Formats: sequence, C-alpha cells, structure tokens
Amino acid sequence: MVEYGEVANRIVQGIEIADAKGNPSKFIRDAGLSAGALALGPLFRANRASANGWMGKVFQVDETRGVLSDGGFGGLDDLFSLMGRHGLHFYQTNSSGPISGPDGIIGRQDVVLLKVNSQWDDRGMTNCDMVRGLVQRIVEHPDGFDGEIVFVDNVQFKAVSDCFGWQTLTNSENRSLNYRDIIEDFSSQGYKISGYDWRTSNWRTGGLDVVSDPDDHLTDTYYHDPDNSSEHYPRFTTEHGTRVNFRHGIWTGSEYDNSRLKLINLPMLKDHQYKTMITACLKNYMGVIAPSYGDPWKIEYHDNFQYKVGKMVGGTRFPDLNILDATWVITKDGPEGYATNAVEVGTLIAGVDPVAVDYHAGKHVLFPLSSNNRHHPDNSNNLHTCLTSALTDLRSAGYEVMPSLEDSSYTLLTNQTLDVGMWRLY
Repeated sequence: MVEYGEVANRIVQGIEIADAKGNPSKFIRDAGLSAGALALGPLFRANRASANGWMGKVFQVDETRGVLSDGGFGGLDDLFSLMGRHGLHFYQTNSSGPISGPDGIIGRQDVVLLKVNSQWDDRGMTNCDMVRGLVQRIVEHPDGFDGEIVFVDNVQFKAVSDCFGWQTLTNSENRSLNYRDIIEDFSSQGYKISGYDWRTSNWRTGGLDVVSDPDDHLTDTYYHDPDNSSEHYPRFTTEHGTRVNFRHGIWTGSEYDNSRLKLINLPMLKDHQYKTMITACLKNYMGVIAPSYGDPWKIEYHDNFQYKVGKMVGGTRFPDLNILDATWVITKDGPEGYATNAVEVGTLIAGVDPVAVDYHAGKHVLFPLSSNNRHHPDNSNNLHTCLTSALTDLRSAGYEVMPSLEDSSYTLLTNQTLDVGMWRLY
C-alpha cells in the first residue's frame, strides 16, 4: 500500500503517478481520484507480471466437441484442460486442481467482461454455443461464483437495436441462439449477468458521450485523453450497479479495485478486407474504443488501426485471456459473416499473448484455408504492419509479447499431433 505522501517520483508499471513535489499526475487526475484514494495497490494493472509468464504461448484445440448436456461446450472444456496441464489455470482458488489454483484467472467474486464480436450476424459473430459454455463454466466456479458477468461491445455504426440479441441467423448450432438468450437464461437462475452496449451517442440514442472530464463515478462516458497518454476507454455502471472504469477497475466508493475486474477477449477468426486483413484478438479492440472514425480529434482509429492497436490494448486494459473462435472461419469478404463464405474448422485457440495468437491464427489457420496473401503475417502487408506495431508498443509498455514475427518466437501447445516444423510441442 502506497500512501499519498510517498508517491513522489514513483513509477508504477511505467506510469508516472506524481511529480517531484508529490502532486498527483495527470494520470491520477484523469481517474477522478482524491488524495485519500491513492491506495495504489489495486489501482494499477495487477496481472502484468503473471501475464508475462504466459507470453508467447498459444493453446489450440482441434476437432472441438460441441454443446454438452450440462450446457457446457466440449471444445472449451478441452481447452481449459489443455491450459491447466501446462499450468495456466482458469479458476482462481485457494486449493489446486486440474484447471484451478491460486494463480488462476477467474476468482469467485470477479466482475468478468466478455468482449464478444457481435457486430455481424450469421457466421460473423463469436460462436454463441461456445460463449454459453464459457458462462456455464464461470458460474460453476469451484468456490461458488458470487461475481458478475457483463457482455460488452461497441458495434460502432451498425444499425441494430440490440447487438446482443440478433433476431436473424446466428453463429450457433440451432442458428438462433443469441447472447441475449444467454443473459436472460442465467439471469433467471439468479446470477448477476447483463450486457452493455458501448456505442457512443453519435451512433445510438442514449449512447455514451466522449469527454475529457475526470470520472465522476456516476456518468457513463468514454474518456478521451487530450494529451494522448491513453486511447479511448469506457466508464460505465452495470445493470447490477457495479461501477466499472475499463482502465482502472471497479470503483468501491473510495478507490479502484483492479484485481477483481477481468477481461476475456472473445473474437472470431475471419477475413477483414480493410486495414488489419484479419479479425482476431487485436482487431476485436475496435469494439472497445470510440468512435472508430469521424472523431473530432482526428485520431481516426479505423483508418490508423494497424499503427494504434498496441496502444489500444496496452494503454487501456490488457486481456486476462484471449479465446479465438475458429469453429467456423470466414475466409473471404469479411468482416461480414455470410455463411456462404464460412468454413467449419472446429478449432479454438487461446493465449494471454494476443500478438502470438493472431500471428499463429493468420499464418497457420486462415491462410491455409484462403490462400490469400493478405492473411499471411510474414508477407509485406497490413497484417504484418499491425502485428509489428502491436508487439513494439506492447513491449514498450512492459508486456513481453512474442519478440518477433516468426514461428520460433512462440510455443504451440495442442491436443493434436501435428507436423508443424519449428513449433515446439509439449
């Protein structure tokens, strides 16, 4: 615990929190903190040291099993088992088990943000059966889940009344299950679960305004830093009254608790005709910032995404876990999700390192399906630029993502025996 009078010239995770006289820096003022709230233990990102231990590791499950009788998703269970066998535990518990331990990801009282890919319907959205299976396993926490689950996304310009409740075809076994169905199902069982549409007021009536004011812990807004020390991020109150600052954590009334806010990044793998060339872990952050283009500050996130994505991820909130859905893969004409462009692959890919997951998925999953050079990250293309920029900025921010774009820079851990050349199988 650091008291206010002790913070002069202290650096926490590379961020200056006070000047030489002990006055709180602009970073602290932006967070809306008073001097009495500078108990910095829970304020800053607590998981970076533990996350760095898992950088450059990619977990892949092929031939995924589908919906289970208990509401789970077989491929996801296999993924958690694979992760657990190699020491990355899904559940945070006092005692140790096959997929649980003191160093696990999800605690029983955590607020878990599920950043789904919900901008497009049909096969263009994160597999709803897999997401339902994820929620099922979260609420089955071995210690009893007493936290909260929030589906989040910013679908930008998409003219849909409820981005979690698509009424058209969905990416699911019965082609109709949507995220709103999942929310309502678990809510009826007494769990705290909801969805929050982060769209801004220029895209949705009643949406979030983008402001440069300190967080008043009451008004739902996007924060814009006029000095550009961070990218845009949302500050909002959930349906169950929990105040969330995406960058700083959960507001307790006197300070931020950053340890209980967890982010699971849940993109699906698909072609993207613009900028990044693929939709995967990094591209899913376009549903975090706002607005994507046409902003008055001329940031133009949409047009400059491949150069800014590392700062979007490292300067807002680094994911606690990325689960890339490749059960169905859109191989062309993305990001739209037309089933005619979808191939059933039956694969789930996960990792803490979003650069490694994206590099692997583009090169070894999407490219072999499409034979489109824009999906190959070793080529001179926008995907290569995006990944290079991301790894540079993230490593500068202290996140030890894969150091270079090559197979030897990451380890693939899989449930299959594959002929993969330089990959190191365990």
